[in-house]
Amino acid sequence: SSWHTVSGPTTAISALVFGALSGLYPVGSQEFLQAAVTLALFVGLIQMMLGLARLGTLVNYVSHSVMTGFIAGAALLIALSQVRHMLGLDLPRPEHIFQFLGALFSRLGETSMVSLLIALTALLTALLIKKYKPGWPNYLIALLIGTMVYLALGELAKDVSTIGEIGAVMPVFSLPPMQASYMQQLTSPALAIALVGLIEAMSVSRAIAMRSKQDIDANREFVGQGASNVVGSFFSCYPGSASFTRSGLNYEAGAKTPLSAIFAAVFLFLILLFVAPYFAYVPIPAMA
Repeated sequence: SSWHTVSGPTTAISALVFGALSGLYPVGSQEFLQAAVTLALFVGLIQMMLGLARLGTLVNYVSHSVMTGFIAGAALLIALSQVRHMLGLDLPRPEHIFQFLGALFSRLGETSMVSLLIALTALLTALLIKKYKPGWPNYLIALLIGTMVYLALGELAKDVSTIGEIGAVMPVFSLPPMQASYMQQLTSPALAIALVGLIEAMSVSRAIAMRSKQDIDANREFVGQGASNVVGSFFSCYPGSASFTRSGLNYEAGAKTPLSAIFAAVFLFLILLFVAPYFAYVPIPAMA
């Protein structure tokens, strides 16, 4: 029901999926990947059932403080996850906050000045364009400027990571893998991920609705998120939810209806078809 929410992979859900599956299967193995796809199916079915049962009203009992805390936590997690790329350091995952901070302070002296220069150039470009030319696509221009700096540095930037070659573009339809063991192993994680995904979706929707003055229908949000995960599982997707980053950018860009997300998906598909080779040169610090 939200005009501005854009769904897909999110930091919080990705961390939950990784935590649920890493203890069951070797990370990155075929079993791990298949279980992630099947998990999306289970999560989607649970979310759709909750929405069709009209249990969306339960979200009304989640206090504004909890929603605010969830948004702030997710934002902090996203920001910290990019520090390693900005500084060019090998750091622990930010979910382990004490190990992360300890490693960060102990390795600050090893910061890659080239990575930091590229990151700060992109950040400064984005901020200046947003202030002086708010109608321009500031993030896109910032990435372009960051990439130009990376290319201009030549050999000095040889150790800077880039997005690299993008593989298969066309999503392929396939049935989610099903094994007898999945019902026992994945049901509990699926329920937890489904609930957190719904809270995340409602947090994003309500946070933007406070600015757009839109009424949000929780039951429709539940069904929509569930349908997204169910359909996604037939195209090798793992569980997703409403994205703080993409939804906020969608609102800032001036979106008025959900058609903006459809246009964005179509444009992305065309970009990947015709411009994907050039993405190999986009430096990760500029993305960060």
